[in-house]
Parts: sequence; structure tokens; C-alpha cells
Amino acid sequence: MSGEYQGRGSCLCGATRILVKTMSKNIGGCHCQMCRKWGGGPLLAGEHPSFLQRGRKSVSLGKTSVFNYR
Repeated sequence: MSGEYQGRGSCLCGATRILVKTMSKNIGGCHCQMCRKWGGGPLLAGEHPSFLQRGRKSVSLGKTSVFNYR
């Protein structure tokens, strides 16, 4: 059995699709007020050595606070 796991996802409109390959099922979480407000609940993130994205031109980066970009 391989230790590699895959996850797939997309934005709500489907313009951007992602495929993440990782060597671990471990995730980290953040329960701060900003992450809960931004995502409707705690932010969960995993380590992933490879990340493939389709529709990169549809993604933008914006300043969400004095210290952060999303």
C-alpha cells in the first residue's frame, strides 16, 4: 500500500481546479476568529509537497488585514 494520498477540489464556480498529492493524512487547524469568519468554521490545512492547479489566471491575491494576504 502506498503512503501517498490525493485530494481534489475546485472553487465554487469551477474555474479553478486543484489536485494535491501528499505523503501524510495529518492536518493542522486554526480556530482564530479571522479563519472562522473567512471560511465559516475552523481552517484546516495539510502539508503537501506537490500542488497542481488549473485555472491559475482566475485566482487573485488580496490584502485582508494589516499583516495578511489571501
